[in-house]
Amino acid sequence: MIKVLKKPTIVVICGWPCSGKSAVARELRKSIPMHLIDSDETRQFAVGGFNPNWEATEEARRQNQQEMALCYDIAHRAAATHAKLGKHLMLTFLYTSPTSWKFLREALSPYPDTALKVIWCYPGFDDESRIRTILEKRVTEGYFGGSQTYEHYCYNKSQFHPPEVPHLKVLTFVQTPEECARQALNYILTLEPSA
Repeated sequence: MIKVLKKPTIVVICGWPCSGKSAVARELRKSIPMHLIDSDETRQFAVGGFNPNWEATEEARRQNQQEMALCYDIAHRAAATHAKLGKHLMLTFLYTSPTSWKFLREALSPYPDTALKVIWCYPGFDDESRIRTILEKRVTEGYFGGSQTYEHYCYNKSQFHPPEVPHLKVLTFVQTPEECARQALNYILTLEPSA
């Protein structure tokens, strides 16, 4: 059943790589149609995709940081524009650092009537063999996100800080994407003004 939100809403689906953000977003959008901005897709159109050798040199690491900063800037500008226009937006980004949250809050601060709903995709148990299987499947399917190897996954996971804003934590490796999306939908609809 399609739900209609009564006030502009920015939904952030965050979590470290391979945590199920895209799967939850796909399911959630079946109930709440809204524009989606995905970090990997943003990186593809903004800078031509992910450099799998981003760790090779100091210059490559610096370029990787600049490219990700650009992607977050695009997402935050889009969030502010959607809020200004009274529209809804869903972002699927890692949001690993407190700085990322700070910049999102600053982008939305001129729009206090806009709801910010954060869904943290948390795998719960992410054993090495399961993550390696997910990464291998992604490569086979031609998907190139922020983690190409188990080592990159562990690095990205180690950099992740839980959201510093109110949020819902969904256990993506314990529950199906459909179950996580149902929880997310209930959370998003919480505190919606009544008709």
